[in-house]
Amino acid sequence: MVKVDLPLEEKFDGELLQTTEWKKPGTTDEDDEAPKKVWNKVFGIFVAISIGVFAGMSCKTIGESFLYSALFLGECFICVCISGIVKTLSFKSSVISFAIYFGICGIVTPISSWGGSKLI
Repeated sequence: MVKVDLPLEEKFDGELLQTTEWKKPGTTDEDDEAPKKVWNKVFGIFVAISIGVFAGMSCKTIGESFLYSALFLGECFICVCISGIVKTLSFKSSVISFAIYFGICGIVTPISSWGGSKLI
């Protein structure tokens, strides 16, 4: 039961937290999830590069590709700002991953547009 007379910071500091018998405090299952996390990052980077190449190749001019690049880098900046505000570590790491992916898209877009114009 939550005490009403305590300030908000002191109400939830461990009062409602209980450990279960099947998982002891201090034990982690990081070894089981490590390959999955690596493949998720690799797939995310592959998708970011693919989106950047598609955006760059669909541009008609290099100026348009810089505009798309600025939009991707703006989204990257927004994700970095959000990660500074968020207090939950898991949400912060996922937002930083999106910032990295948007940054990759922003870098790949003008490069692929320039490379595509040289091929034609």
